[in-house]
Amino acid sequence: MKTFVIAGCGRLAGIVSEAVVKGLLPEYELVGVYSRTVAKAERIAGRMAEAGKSCAVCTTADELLALKPDILVETASPVIDRCSGVEERDFYRDPFDRCAGR
Repeated sequence: MKTFVIAGCGRLAGIVSEAVVKGLLPEYELVGVYSRTVAKAERIAGRMAEAGKSCAVCTTADELLALKPDILVETASPVIDRCSGVEERDFYRDPFDRCAGR
């Protein structure tokens, strides 16, 4: 079994962690999550705990990497941060043109 961690705990991280909970990724174990918003990381770790799976809430990237995962999944969207006022649904439709003001 391969271990993985997630950096960025928004919508995409929720989809990936839910796939683990539902058994859709049987070869992988989610061992830690990190988000700049700790409550979001706690939400995912809590959902994992409800399913009987252990998942650490990390408050720094170093703490996340200290878990020695086989894989780091980055689900953060820095483009959204740079494009203030962009609705999430618009970002996923055409992120780079939207950020460039097109």
